[in-house]
Amino acid sequence: MLKPTKVITTTRRFGAKFLRKAWVGYKLSHGPIPGPVQRLHDRIRIRFLEGQLPYWERVYRPSANKPVNVGFIGAGRYAQLHLRVLSALDDVQITGLLTRGGPATATVAQEFSIPGVHTDIDRFLAEVPADCYFVVVSSRNTFEIASKCLATGKPTFIEKPAAYTSAQVLQLAEIAERNHTFGMVGMNRRYFSVLQHGLASLADMGPLRGGHLEVPIMLTTDRQQSRLEQAEYEDMMMRNAIHGIDLLRFVFGEVRDIYSYARENLEHRNAAASYATIIEHESGAVSTLLSLWDTPQIWRMHIVAERGSLELSPLENATLHETGDSSLQVRRDPIDIKYRPGMFAQDTSMINAVRGQKIPPFPASLLSDAAKTTRLVEQVRSHNLTLRSGS
Repeated sequence: MLKPTKVITTTRRFGAKFLRKAWVGYKLSHGPIPGPVQRLHDRIRIRFLEGQLPYWERVYRPSANKPVNVGFIGAGRYAQLHLRVLSALDDVQITGLLTRGGPATATVAQEFSIPGVHTDIDRFLAEVPADCYFVVVSSRNTFEIASKCLATGKPTFIEKPAAYTSAQVLQLAEIAERNHTFGMVGMNRRYFSVLQHGLASLADMGPLRGGHLEVPIMLTTDRQQSRLEQAEYEDMMMRNAIHGIDLLRFVFGEVRDIYSYARENLEHRNAAASYATIIEHESGAVSTLLSLWDTPQIWRMHIVAERGSLELSPLENATLHETGDSSLQVRRDPIDIKYRPGMFAQDTSMINAVRGQKIPPFPASLLSDAAKTTRLVEQVRSHNLTLRSGS
Protein backbone atom coordinates (compact mmCIF):
# COMPACT_ATOMS: atom_id res chain seq x y z
CA MET A 1 0.00 0.00 0.00
CA LEU A 2 1.23 3.50 -0.83
CA LYS A 3 2.22 5.26 2.40
CA PRO A 4 0.34 8.45 3.29
CA THR A 5 3.62 10.25 4.00
CA LYS A 6 4.69 9.65 0.43
CA VAL A 7 1.43 11.09 -0.86
CA ILE A 8 1.93 14.27 1.20
CA THR A 9 5.53 14.67 0.04
CA THR A 10 4.53 14.12 -3.57
CA THR A 11 1.79 16.72 -3.29
CA ARG A 12 4.04 19.36 -1.84
CA ARG A 13 6.89 18.80 -4.27
CA PHE A 14 5.16 18.29 -7.58
CA GLY A 15 1.57 19.50 -7.22
CA ALA A 16 -1.81 18.09 -7.99
CA LYS A 17 -1.11 17.34 -11.66
CA PHE A 18 1.77 15.02 -10.74
CA LEU A 19 -0.33 13.44 -8.00
CA ARG A 20 -3.06 12.59 -10.48
CA LYS A 21 -0.50 10.88 -12.76
CA ALA A 22 1.01 9.00 -9.83
CA TRP A 23 -2.42 7.72 -8.84
CA VAL A 24 -3.13 6.50 -12.35
CA GLY A 25 0.17 4.62 -12.27
CA TYR A 26 -0.72 3.10 -8.90
CA LYS A 27 -4.07 1.91 -10.23
CA LEU A 28 -2.46 0.28 -13.28
CA SER A 29 0.12 -1.60 -11.21
CA HIS A 30 -1.86 -2.38 -8.05
CA GLY A 31 -5.51 -2.40 -9.06
CA PRO A 32 -8.26 -0.49 -7.21
CA ILE A 33 -7.08 1.94 -4.55
CA PRO A 34 -8.19 1.02 -1.00
CA GLY A 35 -11.02 3.24 0.23
CA PRO A 36 -9.17 4.90 3.16
CA VAL A 37 -6.17 5.72 0.95
CA GLN A 38 -8.42 7.15 -1.76
CA ARG A 39 -10.19 9.36 0.78
CA LEU A 40 -6.85 10.52 2.15
CA HIS A 41 -5.73 11.33 -1.38
CA ASP A 42 -8.90 13.34 -2.02
CA ARG A 43 -8.53 15.34 1.21
CA ILE A 44 -4.86 16.12 0.56
CA ARG A 45 -5.49 17.09 -3.05
CA ILE A 46 -8.40 19.38 -2.18
CA ARG A 47 -6.39 21.08 0.56
CA PHE A 48 -3.48 21.52 -1.83
CA LEU A 49 -5.59 22.97 -4.62
CA GLU A 50 -7.51 25.29 -2.31
CA GLY A 51 -4.19 26.63 -1.10
CA GLN A 52 -3.28 27.44 -4.71
CA LEU A 53 -6.50 29.25 -5.68
CA PRO A 54 -6.04 33.00 -6.00
CA TYR A 55 -7.19 34.73 -2.82
CA TRP A 56 -6.61 38.13 -1.27
CA GLU A 57 -8.24 40.26 1.38
CA ARG A 58 -9.51 43.77 0.83
CA VAL A 59 -7.99 46.31 3.21
CA TYR A 60 -8.36 50.05 3.58
CA ARG A 61 -5.41 52.20 4.59
CA PRO A 62 -6.62 55.46 6.14
CA SER A 63 -4.76 58.62 5.28
CA ALA A 64 -2.98 60.72 7.89
CA ASN A 65 -3.94 63.81 5.92
CA LYS A 66 -7.23 65.71 5.97
CA PRO A 67 -10.27 63.40 6.20
CA VAL A 68 -12.67 62.92 3.30
CA ASN A 69 -15.94 64.74 4.00
CA VAL A 70 -19.04 62.96 2.67
CA GLY A 71 -22.43 64.55 2.18
CA PHE A 72 -24.86 61.64 2.37
CA ILE A 73 -28.33 61.59 0.81
CA GLY A 74 -30.79 58.93 1.95
CA ALA A 75 -31.61 57.15 5.21
CA GLY A 76 -33.42 53.99 4.13
CA ARG A 77 -32.42 50.37 4.68
CA TYR A 78 -29.96 50.23 1.78
CA ALA A 79 -28.54 53.66 2.60
CA GLN A 80 -27.70 52.39 6.08
CA LEU A 81 -25.62 49.56 4.56
CA HIS A 82 -23.41 52.21 2.93
CA LEU A 83 -23.35 54.26 6.13
CA ARG A 84 -22.05 51.22 8.03
CA VAL A 85 -19.05 51.03 5.69
CA LEU A 86 -18.30 54.75 5.59
CA SER A 87 -18.62 55.24 9.34
CA ALA A 88 -16.06 52.45 9.90
CA LEU A 89 -13.36 54.32 7.93
CA ASP A 90 -11.17 56.38 10.25
CA ASP A 91 -10.42 59.12 7.73
CA VAL A 92 -14.01 59.61 6.53
CA GLN A 93 -16.45 62.05 8.10
CA ILE A 94 -20.13 62.09 7.20
CA THR A 95 -20.73 65.82 7.49
CA GLY A 96 -24.44 65.98 6.70
CA LEU A 97 -27.53 63.91 5.95
CA LEU A 98 -30.26 64.84 3.48
CA THR A 99 -33.60 63.01 3.82
CA ARG A 100 -37.31 63.59 3.36
CA GLY A 101 -37.66 63.86 7.14
CA GLY A 102 -39.10 60.43 7.85
CA PRO A 103 -39.39 58.99 11.36
CA ALA A 104 -36.12 57.02 11.10
CA THR A 105 -34.01 60.07 10.27
CA ALA A 106 -33.11 61.07 13.84
CA THR A 107 -32.21 57.48 14.74
CA VAL A 108 -29.97 57.10 11.69
CA ALA A 109 -28.21 60.42 12.35
CA GLN A 110 -27.56 59.45 15.95
CA GLU A 111 -26.38 55.92 15.13
CA PHE A 112 -23.82 57.12 12.60
CA SER A 113 -22.86 60.36 14.45
CA ILE A 114 -23.98 62.65 11.63
CA PRO A 115 -23.96 66.26 12.88
CA GLY A 116 -26.61 67.85 10.68
CA VAL A 117 -29.88 66.70 9.11
CA HIS A 118 -31.43 68.54 6.15
CA THR A 119 -34.60 68.21 4.13
CA ASP A 120 -33.91 70.90 1.50
CA ILE A 121 -31.41 69.85 -1.15
CA ASP A 122 -30.35 73.35 -2.16
CA ARG A 123 -29.49 74.31 1.43
CA PHE A 124 -27.80 70.95 1.93
CA LEU A 125 -25.54 71.44 -1.10
CA ALA A 126 -24.77 75.04 -0.10
CA GLU A 127 -24.15 74.53 3.63
CA VAL A 128 -22.69 71.05 4.16
CA PRO A 129 -18.89 70.85 3.68
CA ALA A 130 -18.34 67.93 1.35
CA ASP A 131 -15.60 66.52 -0.85
CA CYS A 132 -18.09 64.14 -2.44
CA TYR A 133 -21.71 62.99 -2.26
CA PHE A 134 -23.36 59.60 -1.86
CA VAL A 135 -26.86 59.37 -3.36
CA VAL A 136 -28.78 56.34 -2.04
CA VAL A 137 -32.47 57.23 -2.38
CA SER A 138 -35.64 55.92 -3.95
CA SER A 139 -34.70 55.15 -7.55
CA ARG A 140 -37.44 57.39 -8.96
CA ASN A 141 -35.71 60.39 -7.32
CA THR A 142 -32.12 59.45 -8.14
CA PHE A 143 -31.77 61.21 -11.49
CA GLU A 144 -32.92 64.61 -10.23
CA ILE A 145 -30.83 64.52 -7.05
CA ALA A 146 -27.71 63.17 -8.78
CA SER A 147 -27.99 65.91 -11.42
CA LYS A 148 -27.83 68.60 -8.74
CA CYS A 149 -24.94 66.95 -6.92
CA LEU A 150 -22.85 66.58 -10.09
CA ALA A 151 -23.57 70.21 -11.02
CA THR A 152 -21.60 71.29 -7.92
CA GLY A 153 -18.44 69.80 -9.44
CA LYS A 154 -18.11 67.27 -6.60
CA PRO A 155 -17.60 63.53 -7.30
CA THR A 156 -20.85 61.67 -6.71
CA PHE A 157 -21.56 58.05 -5.90
CA ILE A 158 -24.98 57.05 -7.27
CA GLU A 159 -26.68 53.86 -6.19
CA LYS A 160 -28.10 51.90 -9.12
CA PRO A 161 -30.02 52.56 -11.23
CA ALA A 162 -28.63 56.01 -11.98
CA ALA A 163 -31.75 56.58 -14.11
CA TYR A 164 -34.46 54.61 -15.88
CA THR A 165 -33.25 55.25 -19.45
CA SER A 166 -29.82 55.15 -21.05
CA ALA A 167 -30.46 58.65 -22.42
CA GLN A 168 -30.83 60.00 -18.87
CA VAL A 169 -27.65 58.25 -17.71
CA LEU A 170 -25.79 59.89 -20.60
CA GLN A 171 -27.25 63.23 -19.47
CA LEU A 172 -25.71 62.65 -16.05
CA ALA A 173 -22.39 61.83 -17.72
CA GLU A 174 -22.56 65.09 -19.65
CA ILE A 175 -23.29 67.08 -16.47
CA ALA A 176 -20.28 65.46 -14.79
CA GLU A 177 -17.99 66.19 -17.73
CA ARG A 178 -19.20 69.77 -17.99
CA ASN A 179 -18.39 70.32 -14.31
CA HIS A 180 -15.04 68.49 -14.41
CA THR A 181 -16.02 65.69 -12.06
CA PHE A 182 -17.23 62.08 -12.20
CA GLY A 183 -20.13 59.93 -11.14
CA MET A 184 -19.69 56.33 -10.02
CA VAL A 185 -22.70 54.01 -10.12
CA GLY A 186 -23.15 51.34 -7.45
CA MET A 187 -22.62 47.90 -8.99
CA ASN A 188 -21.38 46.07 -5.91
CA ARG A 189 -21.62 42.61 -7.48
CA ARG A 190 -18.55 43.46 -9.58
CA TYR A 191 -16.67 43.60 -6.28
CA PHE A 192 -17.85 40.26 -4.87
CA SER A 193 -14.70 38.59 -3.54
CA VAL A 194 -15.83 35.12 -4.67
CA LEU A 195 -16.39 36.40 -8.21
CA GLN A 196 -13.00 38.13 -8.37
CA HIS A 197 -11.18 35.14 -6.85
CA GLY A 198 -13.05 32.77 -9.15
CA LEU A 199 -12.26 34.78 -12.29
CA ALA A 200 -8.60 34.89 -11.26
CA SER A 201 -8.69 31.08 -10.98
CA LEU A 202 -10.29 30.74 -14.42
CA ALA A 203 -7.50 32.84 -15.92
CA ASP A 204 -5.37 29.68 -15.81
CA MET A 205 -7.98 27.63 -17.67
CA GLY A 206 -8.05 29.22 -21.08
CA PRO A 207 -10.22 31.95 -22.61
CA LEU A 208 -13.79 32.49 -21.46
CA ARG A 209 -16.17 30.88 -23.93
CA GLY A 210 -19.49 32.05 -22.48
CA GLY A 211 -21.92 31.73 -19.65
CA HIS A 212 -25.46 31.78 -18.35
CA LEU A 213 -27.21 34.10 -15.89
CA GLU A 214 -30.53 33.62 -14.11
CA VAL A 215 -32.19 36.62 -12.46
CA PRO A 216 -35.66 35.67 -11.20
CA ILE A 217 -37.67 38.35 -9.37
CA MET A 218 -40.49 37.66 -6.93
CA LEU A 219 -42.41 40.66 -8.20
CA THR A 220 -45.91 39.91 -6.92
CA THR A 221 -44.79 38.97 -3.40
CA ASP A 222 -42.48 41.99 -3.21
CA ARG A 223 -45.23 44.31 -4.42
CA GLN A 224 -47.67 42.96 -1.84
CA GLN A 225 -45.12 43.55 0.93
CA SER A 226 -44.51 47.14 -0.27
CA ARG A 227 -40.78 46.87 0.33
CA LEU A 228 -40.27 49.60 -2.29
CA GLU A 229 -42.31 52.57 -3.36
CA GLN A 230 -45.11 51.37 -5.65
CA ALA A 231 -43.81 53.39 -8.61
CA GLU A 232 -40.57 51.39 -8.55
CA TYR A 233 -42.43 48.15 -9.26
CA GLU A 234 -43.40 49.42 -12.71
CA ASP A 235 -39.89 48.74 -14.03
CA MET A 236 -38.21 46.11 -11.88
CA MET A 237 -35.97 45.02 -14.73
CA MET A 238 -34.23 48.40 -14.54
CA ARG A 239 -34.73 48.84 -10.80
CA ASN A 240 -33.46 45.45 -9.64
CA ALA A 241 -32.26 43.10 -12.39
CA ILE A 242 -29.81 45.63 -13.78
CA HIS A 243 -26.95 44.77 -11.42
CA GLY A 244 -27.24 41.10 -12.37
CA ILE A 245 -27.34 41.87 -16.08
CA ASP A 246 -24.36 44.19 -15.61
CA LEU A 247 -22.27 41.13 -14.72
CA LEU A 248 -22.59 39.84 -18.29
CA ARG A 249 -20.82 42.96 -19.59
CA PHE A 250 -18.37 42.94 -16.69
CA VAL A 251 -17.31 39.32 -17.21
CA PHE A 252 -17.59 38.82 -20.98
CA GLY A 253 -17.05 42.34 -22.35
CA GLU A 254 -18.97 44.70 -24.59
CA VAL A 255 -22.02 43.57 -26.53
CA ARG A 256 -21.82 43.04 -30.27
CA ASP A 257 -25.33 41.75 -30.87
CA ILE A 258 -28.35 40.67 -28.87
CA TYR A 259 -31.34 38.45 -29.55
CA SER A 260 -34.13 38.79 -27.01
CA TYR A 261 -37.56 37.40 -26.34
CA ALA A 262 -39.75 39.24 -23.83
CA ARG A 263 -43.19 38.29 -22.57
CA GLU A 264 -43.82 41.14 -20.16
CA ASN A 265 -47.47 40.49 -19.27
CA LEU A 266 -48.17 44.20 -19.11
CA GLU A 267 -51.89 43.55 -18.73
CA HIS A 268 -51.06 41.88 -15.40
CA ARG A 269 -48.51 44.52 -14.35
CA ASN A 270 -45.58 42.24 -15.24
CA ALA A 271 -46.70 39.35 -13.00
CA ALA A 272 -45.05 36.10 -14.19
CA ALA A 273 -43.12 37.97 -16.89
CA SER A 274 -40.52 36.00 -18.87
CA TYR A 275 -37.32 37.16 -20.58
CA ALA A 276 -34.82 35.06 -22.55
CA THR A 277 -31.78 36.62 -24.21
CA ILE A 278 -28.75 35.50 -26.23
CA ILE A 279 -25.83 37.95 -26.25
CA GLU A 280 -22.86 37.90 -28.59
CA HIS A 281 -19.90 39.73 -27.07
CA GLU A 282 -17.07 41.47 -28.89
CA SER A 283 -14.67 39.10 -27.12
CA GLY A 284 -16.22 36.20 -29.05
CA ALA A 285 -17.97 34.83 -25.97
CA VAL A 286 -21.68 34.05 -26.00
CA SER A 287 -23.85 34.49 -22.91
CA THR A 288 -27.49 33.80 -22.17
CA LEU A 289 -29.91 35.43 -19.75
CA LEU A 290 -33.07 33.89 -18.31
CA SER A 291 -35.35 35.97 -16.10
CA LEU A 292 -38.56 34.25 -15.03
CA TRP A 293 -40.52 36.42 -12.63
CA ASP A 294 -42.54 35.12 -9.72
CA THR A 295 -40.34 32.05 -9.40
CA PRO A 296 -37.97 31.30 -6.47
CA GLN A 297 -35.51 34.20 -6.25
CA ILE A 298 -32.11 32.52 -6.39
CA TRP A 299 -29.75 34.33 -8.74
CA ARG A 300 -27.24 32.06 -10.47
CA MET A 301 -24.37 32.52 -12.88
CA HIS A 302 -22.28 29.94 -14.74
CA ILE A 303 -19.03 31.12 -16.37
CA VAL A 304 -17.35 28.68 -18.76
CA ALA A 305 -13.68 28.70 -19.81
CA GLU A 306 -12.02 26.18 -22.11
CA ARG A 307 -10.74 23.94 -19.30
CA GLY A 308 -12.97 24.78 -16.37
CA SER A 309 -15.93 26.75 -15.14
CA LEU A 310 -17.13 28.88 -12.25
CA GLU A 311 -20.56 28.41 -10.75
CA LEU A 312 -22.14 31.05 -8.51
CA SER A 313 -25.34 29.81 -6.88
CA PRO A 314 -26.39 32.05 -5.31
CA LEU A 315 -24.08 34.82 -6.54
CA GLU A 316 -22.54 35.19 -3.08
CA ASN A 317 -21.09 31.64 -3.20
CA ALA A 318 -18.77 30.26 -5.88
CA THR A 319 -17.50 26.82 -6.85
CA LEU A 320 -14.67 26.22 -9.30
CA HIS A 321 -15.00 23.17 -11.55
CA GLU A 322 -11.96 21.72 -13.29
CA THR A 323 -12.05 19.49 -16.33
CA GLY A 324 -13.35 16.21 -15.00
CA ASP A 325 -15.17 15.89 -11.71
CA SER A 326 -13.01 18.10 -9.48
CA SER A 327 -14.83 20.92 -7.64
CA LEU A 328 -13.41 23.45 -5.19
CA GLN A 329 -15.16 26.05 -3.05
CA VAL A 330 -13.87 29.57 -3.69
CA ARG A 331 -12.95 31.38 -0.47
CA ARG A 332 -14.85 34.52 0.49
CA ASP A 333 -13.06 37.54 1.91
CA PRO A 334 -14.28 37.99 5.54
CA ILE A 335 -15.04 41.63 4.71
CA ASP A 336 -17.88 40.34 2.50
CA ILE A 337 -19.35 38.67 5.57
CA LYS A 338 -18.98 41.63 7.87
CA TYR A 339 -20.57 44.01 5.34
CA ARG A 340 -22.90 43.51 2.40
CA PRO A 341 -20.87 41.55 -0.20
CA GLY A 342 -18.86 43.82 -2.47
CA MET A 343 -19.88 47.02 -0.71
CA PHE A 344 -16.72 47.61 1.32
CA ALA A 345 -14.43 47.28 -1.73
CA GLN A 346 -16.77 49.39 -3.85
CA ASP A 347 -17.21 52.25 -1.37
CA THR A 348 -13.54 52.42 -0.42
CA SER A 349 -12.68 52.57 -4.12
CA MET A 350 -14.83 55.69 -4.33
CA ILE A 351 -13.26 57.23 -1.21
CA ASN A 352 -9.71 56.50 -2.40
CA ALA A 353 -10.47 58.16 -5.74
CA VAL A 354 -11.86 61.27 -4.04
CA ARG A 355 -8.88 61.50 -1.70
CA GLY A 356 -6.41 61.06 -4.58
CA GLN A 357 -8.38 63.39 -6.89
CA LYS A 358 -8.53 60.74 -9.59
CA ILE A 359 -11.03 58.55 -11.40
CA PRO A 360 -11.95 55.28 -9.63
CA PRO A 361 -10.18 52.35 -11.31
CA PHE A 362 -11.82 49.32 -12.89
CA PRO A 363 -14.09 47.58 -11.98
CA ALA A 364 -15.82 50.84 -11.00
CA SER A 365 -18.84 51.59 -13.18
CA LEU A 366 -18.61 55.23 -14.23
CA LEU A 367 -21.61 56.94 -15.79
CA SER A 368 -20.55 56.29 -19.38
CA ASP A 369 -20.14 52.62 -18.53
CA ALA A 370 -23.45 52.49 -16.64
CA ALA A 371 -25.18 53.92 -19.71
CA LYS A 372 -24.07 50.83 -21.67
CA THR A 373 -25.53 48.48 -19.06
CA THR A 374 -28.75 50.52 -19.01
CA ARG A 375 -28.90 50.22 -22.79
CA LEU A 376 -28.41 46.46 -22.50
CA VAL A 377 -31.40 46.23 -20.14
CA GLU A 378 -33.47 48.18 -22.68
CA GLN A 379 -32.45 45.69 -25.36
CA VAL A 380 -33.34 42.72 -23.14
CA ARG A 381 -36.88 44.09 -22.98
CA SER A 382 -37.03 44.92 -26.68
CA HIS A 383 -38.33 41.52 -27.92
CA ASN A 384 -36.42 41.51 -31.21
CA LEU A 385 -36.28 37.72 -31.57
CA THR A 386 -38.91 36.14 -33.81
CA LEU A 387 -39.90 32.64 -32.68
CA ARG A 388 -41.02 30.23 -35.37
CA SER A 389 -42.79 26.93 -34.81
CA GLY A 390 -41.12 23.83 -36.18
CA SER A 391 -42.15 22.65 -39.59
